[in-house]
Amino acid sequence: MGSKANLELTPGHFVLVARPGGTAPSALHKRASEVAVGDQLWALPASAGGSGQELVLHRVVSIERTEYDGIYAPYTLGGTIIVDRVAASCHSNWVLTYLPVDVLVRLYQAMLLPIRALYY
Repeated sequence: MGSKANLELTPGHFVLVARPGGTAPSALHKRASEVAVGDQLWALPASAGGSGQELVLHRVVSIERTEYDGIYAPYTLGGTIIVDRVAASCHSNWVLTYLPVDVLVRLYQAMLLPIRALYY
C-alpha cells in the first residue's frame, strides 16, 4: 500500500476493495482471506490527520500471515471502521457464511438494528 501501511485482521473479516472494471470508483466487500496482491483497498492517504479526509485507493503489495492471541471486533453504527488507515467492515464471518459478502454485510447490519436502536 502507498507509504507502507500494515493492516491486521482475521481471515474472516471484510474489507472494502475497488470493484474491478467500470468507469466510476466503487467498492465491494471481500473477505480478508480473499484479498490478493494487486487488489486495491480504500484507505486514508498517508498525510491524513483528522476527520473530513477522503479515501483513496492503495494497491496491496504483499500479504503475510501472523497469529496473535485474543480477539477484538468493535462494532460501529454504520458498520464500517478505519483500521490502520484502511476502510474495513466491522463484520466478519459468524453466521450464514455461504452467502456473498456484500449480502452478509447488509444482513449483519439489519440483525444489529435493535442494538443500534437501543443506543439511540
